[in-house]
Amino acid sequence: VWPLHSTQDADKKNKQRVLASLGLMVAGKVVNIQVPFLFKHLVDSLPMMDALSDPAIAASTVPIACLLGYGISRAATIGLQEYRNAIFAHVAQDAIRKVGRSVFDHVHKLDLQFHLSRNTGQLSRVLDRGNRSISFTLNAMVFNIVPTILEVTVVTGLLGYHFGAPHAGVV
Repeated sequence: VWPLHSTQDADKKNKQRVLASLGLMVAGKVVNIQVPFLFKHLVDSLPMMDALSDPAIAASTVPIACLLGYGISRAATIGLQEYRNAIFAHVAQDAIRKVGRSVFDHVHKLDLQFHLSRNTGQLSRVLDRGNRSISFTLNAMVFNIVPTILEVTVVTGLLGYHFGAPHAGVV
C-alpha cells in the first residue's frame, strides 16, 4: 500500500533532513572560511617559533603544520558536503515521487478524448523532463545558490568587521 508511512511522519522526517542538510552546509562553509584564519595564525607564529626553538626544526614544522591544517580542513569541507548530499537526496527523491504521483493521478483522471488525441511517448517524455527539472531545481537551490549566497554574506561580513565598510562594499 502506498505510502508506507503516514504523510505527517514523512513530512516531519523530510523537514529534519532539510534542517540537517542546511546545518551541514553551514558547517562546511564555516570550516572553509576558517582556512585563511588558520593560515594567518600559523604564519603569525613563525617569528615566535624561530625565537623559541632551533630554526631548522621551526622551518620544517610550520610548513608541515600548514599543509596538514589545509588538508584536514579541505577533507572536512568535502566530507560535510558529501554527507549533506546523502541526507538531502532522500528529500529530493521524495519530492519528485510526490509530484510524479500527483501528475500520474491527474493524467489518469483526464477524459478518454485527451488520451486518444495524444502521443503516449511524447507525454512520457514531458513527464520525465518535469521530474528531472524538479531534481535540478532542488539541487541548484540547496547546493549552489543558497550556499554561495551564504558564503558571500559571511565573507562580506567578516571583511566588514576586520577591515571596515569600504572593503565590504567592494566585495
